Amino acid sequence: MIKQWIVPGILIVAIIIGLLGYSFYKRTSQHGPTGLSTPTSSTATQGVPTKLSNVLHTGKTQKCTLQSGNQTIETYYMNGLTVRADFLSPTTKQTVHLLADGSLAYIWVGSETKGSSMPESDTKSINTAMQTDGLPGFYINAKRNVQCAPWKSDPAVLGAPYTVVFTPVK
Repeated sequence: MIKQWIVPGILIVAIIIGLLGYSFYKRTSQHGPTGLSTPTSSTATQGVPTKLSNVLHTGKTQKCTLQSGNQTIETYYMNGLTVRADFLSPTTKQTVHLLADGSLAYIWVGSETKGSSMPESDTKSINTAMQTDGLPGFYINAKRNVQCAPWKSDPAVLGAPYTVVFTPVK
């Protein structure tokens, strides 16, 4: 009697093991070996206007680029709450840097040794500083054609430079 159930039992166990193995394979092939989601494509829809604030506040590690209406080339580097933006102005041929770490914002131009710091929430001071540096301002809620891709975080990019002295804006 027991011999009659051995072959069907082995087949059932083999099928269950096969299904479990297939399930594990699908999970790891879609989400990486840890089963966690890994970024494989851009986070912003390419060519579709998106609010810059929606892109900057994802918490993802990514690099985004866009060209604004005045032909300024903007590059954003993000990791968690830290965002660095480099604005290359076509008129001055200089790059204005903006670094925000979740509480403070730092602005400096090119390789100059002086910059400004202010609370990240003080958008009026940020826009004034950027206009002083030759840019039209930083409008985070404007819809833009943003192109993003995964980026390997670099502390040298996401840290304030040691060669710049930042003066708090009052």
